[in-house]
Amino acid sequence: MKTIRDYFQFVNQNFENRLTKSDVYELLEQTLKRSYADIVLNMDDKLKAEEIQKLDDAISLLKTDYPLAYITKRQYFYKNYFYVNSDVLIPRTETELMVENSFNFIQENYLDKDLVCYDICTGSGVVGLSLKNLDNQIDLYLSDISSKALLVAKENSVLLHEDNVKFIQGDFLNPFLKDQKIPRANLITINPPYIDINDPFVEESVRKYEPHLALFADDNGLIFYEKVAKNYEKLVNLKEKWMIMMEFGWKQKEQIEAIFKQNIKENIKIDFIKDNSNNWRFVKIHN
Repeated sequence: MKTIRDYFQFVNQNFENRLTKSDVYELLEQTLKRSYADIVLNMDDKLKAEEIQKLDDAISLLKTDYPLAYITKRQYFYKNYFYVNSDVLIPRTETELMVENSFNFIQENYLDKDLVCYDICTGSGVVGLSLKNLDNQIDLYLSDISSKALLVAKENSVLLHEDNVKFIQGDFLNPFLKDQKIPRANLITINPPYIDINDPFVEESVRKYEPHLALFADDNGLIFYEKVAKNYEKLVNLKEKWMIMMEFGWKQKEQIEAIFKQNIKENIKIDFIKDNSNNWRFVKIHN
């Protein structure tokens, strides 16, 4: 293989079960450091030896089911490209609904007003930073137990030119429960680990390459919902409108509904939202 077309055809034919044509272009763009237009218009360009080596290395990784986003070091989410590496989960399209619903809450209750937002288990920071990108008045706190994940989130704050962001390393809710200097939240977004370690439906490439710390949770994947249900009043500003939104697994709705009904006050609302595949995916707790 010597030309761009040779590699495009090879990858497209050999990985069609995993990659779309757009993915193949993404691989070529990021590996060759050339624009989409440049690639399309110059498909018969002969590649240099170092370009061939980079593409061969990428193909070797793809053969092991290594995720494309970890090869290209970026993933599109909502309205922006974000930097990702193997220290963070690869952002999923369904999680964009968390941004949309959270922004609707902001527009309905905090239009032209400041609000405090915690994005807990932030990973690469895509949810919190997408919201900040939509409304710069957000007082944003990004937290994660992983210091390596926070480095990725910091990189993304630079990419999006969002410099007024606070980064907190700590175990789930603990930093916010212990530090009284942090203002109570009006909005909390959480995409926690929610997969049971014995779940047989986890894709092999996900189990093999994505960080287990961000994937798997105790108590059949429910421990983080239990912690929120028992501590929500200590996290939010009860004197103002507030909302907590959490993502969960496609078979967990009934269990999560039971957890919140057992632990929250009767005047607090619990709403569930489906993703674009018609699976229950999010829970909203709000006043």
